[in-house]
Amino acid sequence: MARLWQLQIAIPKCFGFRIINPQRKLANTINNKLYYIEDNVLPFSDHIRDLGIYHDTRLKYDQHISLIVHKAYICAVLILKCFHSRDPSILMQDFCVYVRPLLEFSSQVWSPHHKYLIDKVESVQRFLTKRLSGIRGLSYCERLNILGFQILECRHFISDLTLCYNILHALCDTSLSINLSNRVTRASCRKLVKPTCSSDIRKYFFTSRVIDVCICLNDNIVTLVRLSLVTIKGYLLACFVKSPSISVFKKRLSGVKFDRFLADR
Repeated sequence: MARLWQLQIAIPKCFGFRIINPQRKLANTINNKLYYIEDNVLPFSDHIRDLGIYHDTRLKYDQHISLIVHKAYICAVLILKCFHSRDPSILMQDFCVYVRPLLEFSSQVWSPHHKYLIDKVESVQRFLTKRLSGIRGLSYCERLNILGFQILECRHFISDLTLCYNILHALCDTSLSINLSNRVTRASCRKLVKPTCSSDIRKYFFTSRVIDVCICLNDNIVTLVRLSLVTIKGYLLACFVKSPSISVFKKRLSGVKFDRFLADR
């Protein structure tokens, strides 16, 4: 097919990649299976890079987090060295432009659930705010309150909820699906059904973990995730109210406190 389309494939850059559960042993038929491209056997790799994200066989994304944190630290140090101004507001604006995008790009895919990985991502913002004049002696939470910033984990929650909104309103082309309950109840958060999970890979996948975040939101925000009229398996969920635009949704999410969810974790 590649020859038909006149597209050359760089075979030395091609690898085989398996997503496996380390607690389960692969069958010999699967473990010994080989893949070929033009009679060339593809070697297997423990990680691959796709669209800027390093995927590993366990979908833990610890290597990807280490790489982006390393790049973010370099940018944070350069901000402190290259900018003559010591104004905290200016330095934090530089942080938002040059550093934070590295730590938030496609976080819906790799958002960590292990505490040491969450702390590793958060350490970059902690590092920079600790070196701002006037607030060095304060705790991390106090520094963020003065600067008007959120912890990065909360921003990942907002990214998850924003994608959830887009999926429910068919604003993005994706194969991901979020299950809605057929039962009409007064508790709006129960409209989103959390799937049954037998492994951590599925439990902390986007379509599962976003349900836990949504449950912790108050009714004023949860109503924004509802649809106006949604027909599922012949049932009309008429209790759903008309949702506003995505810009309004993001604006209201920016003021949400995720203290309850963080305390439960």
